[in-house]
Amino acid sequence: MGIPFPVTAVLLLAAAALLAAWMYPPRRQPVLFLLRTAGLFFVFLFLWNPLQERIRTRTVKSRLVLLVDQSLSVEPYAQVRDSMVRELRADKSLADRFEFSALYFADSVRSHPWPSPGPLTDIHAALEAARQSATRERPTVVLLLSDGVYTKGPDYAERPSRWLPARIYPLVLGDTARRPTLRIERVVFNETVGAGNKFTIEASVSALHIAVPLRARLEISERGQILARKELTFTPSRNFARVRFTFTARKPGWHTYVLRLIPTEGRAEAAREEIRFRVTDRRIHILIWPGKIHPDAGALRRILSRNKQFRVEVERHPDLRKKYDLVIAVQPQADQIRTLADRRMPVWWITGVHTDWQAVNAASLPFSRRTHGRLTEEYFPEPVPSFDLFELPPFPSFPLPPLKDKFGDLQTASGHAPLLMSRVKNRPTGDPLWTLWPDRKQALLAGQGLWRWVVTSRKEGNDEFVRQAVEKTAAYLAAGASREQLEIRFRPSYREGEDIRLTVTARNPLMEPDPSARLQFILTSPDGSRRDMPLYFQDGRFIARPGALPPGEYAFIVRYPAYGLERRGTFTVTPVPPEQPAPPDTVRLAAVASATGGELRYFSDFQALRTRLARDPSLAPVLKSSKTASPLLSRTLWLWLAVVVWASEWIYRKRTGRI
Repeated sequence: MGIPFPVTAVLLLAAAALLAAWMYPPRRQPVLFLLRTAGLFFVFLFLWNPLQERIRTRTVKSRLVLLVDQSLSVEPYAQVRDSMVRELRADKSLADRFEFSALYFADSVRSHPWPSPGPLTDIHAALEAARQSATRERPTVVLLLSDGVYTKGPDYAERPSRWLPARIYPLVLGDTARRPTLRIERVVFNETVGAGNKFTIEASVSALHIAVPLRARLEISERGQILARKELTFTPSRNFARVRFTFTARKPGWHTYVLRLIPTEGRAEAAREEIRFRVTDRRIHILIWPGKIHPDAGALRRILSRNKQFRVEVERHPDLRKKYDLVIAVQPQADQIRTLADRRMPVWWITGVHTDWQAVNAASLPFSRRTHGRLTEEYFPEPVPSFDLFELPPFPSFPLPPLKDKFGDLQTASGHAPLLMSRVKNRPTGDPLWTLWPDRKQALLAGQGLWRWVVTSRKEGNDEFVRQAVEKTAAYLAAGASREQLEIRFRPSYREGEDIRLTVTARNPLMEPDPSARLQFILTSPDGSRRDMPLYFQDGRFIARPGALPPGEYAFIVRYPAYGLERRGTFTVTPVPPEQPAPPDTVRLAAVASATGGELRYFSDFQALRTRLARDPSLAPVLKSSKTASPLLSRTLWLWLAVVVWASEWIYRKRTGRI
């Protein structure tokens, strides 16, 4: 604890007087004694430089934020709402306790009343504006005058604790008669489903204001055909249920499912909800085209068919007008080679002793072989540790049988990535046995006998290397032709005033997200005007946010120049019909009030709520004091006094001629 300033001043003054008396005896030189005493006092005081403390007090009031719903749905109750607002503003007892502010909202939030009712209601934005002004040091009370029905923005009651530390008191506007009502609270589903895959639809349903048990049926239908149903029983104590349905996606395209919650025993208002999702055929379409009947074709079909990612066809005389993502040419003959060489499509060449090497050498393929008559050779595989196009299991520890092909040197074009090299007996040939050309989307397995690898690997109990090498080679080659390398997620329809958001996933040939991708997003408005939209990378995806758009049909183009990919799409912004009076959503309002420490009140309880707020001791104004300490030298008045004293002594000594 420091010495008080008065005590410090007395001690310093006494020391200054003793020293001044020694220099100027007070009886002989009283004026100089007094001036020197004062001067030395200031010197000692500045050397000591004590801290001066000040205590300031202020009254801190709680905040009272009034959120007024001015949307069309509460327009029939506008007179009651405005009357409550006027009474709150004129209440002197509340003014003495609270720092008052008001916000008015419909589809957006304003600090002044709306000239006319708004078409939409965004309660989330209103509560967010009130929460931003709330602090834990000063209590904040939010009076929400609304019916609780929102038609824009996120669900404000999905995580009600987010509105803390504000304390929310909803004042319910609307018809508060408690009628039994069935409600579909939330439907969780995937907006995109792959054909042939199973998907789930999870619906959260509830029964409100029921006094006796109520039986209901939740059914899902498409175009009038009921796909699934579930019988439910609600009681006053158990009025909520979560129901999950599992379906199999079959027909590709857009699907609209209708969920209905209908009472079967008892009276209640039914509920209806629509969901829309897309079924896509995401499987890679592979054609195995054998030039000669060979077991390798069957081995490839069995390996690839086990993976649901692939749709495999084996055809001796295929119709190439079909859309194939990859063609595997096994023992290709002259007609196959000429046909595939003229087409720009991914091809995996698997050669052998029956391959027409003269046609291969004559075509513009990335490989050729100088054969020597009918001589053949057996080529053993050697792993390439530096291969990095995709990950593979370790090469088998047991020996794989050799592949058989024509004897002769193999020439390969530059830019290939060998997966396996060839070895003749114990002599490396320096030629690849299994290699890929990433830029050309072509691959080569230079030898027949893949089926022997499969049989040997299964006998040894480890077929992971062979199986994954085949699957990943096929997937890698097909990636360039697959549109999945550039994927866009969006909804076909948005409501007017809704914040539109589209996500774009760009992948490299390894089908991994490419954060450095340079994408172009062009949006075309209904009037034909085009504009480039910025894309922001977040959580592995690019995001485009056109924001709220006027009603109409919009088109967009997304380009991935690095791989020559382009995706187009359209979506519609539908005008929202004017809001109609609806029963208040007391469930959401009560959840928000309970999570924040407030209470749900009806407008008939308005006077009781005013009294409650005016008398709540936790909301009373608080007298807060703050202590500040500043050094003496920070005050210039003391410095000027010292200057005056020393200057006066100097002038006096000069006038009297004393030293």
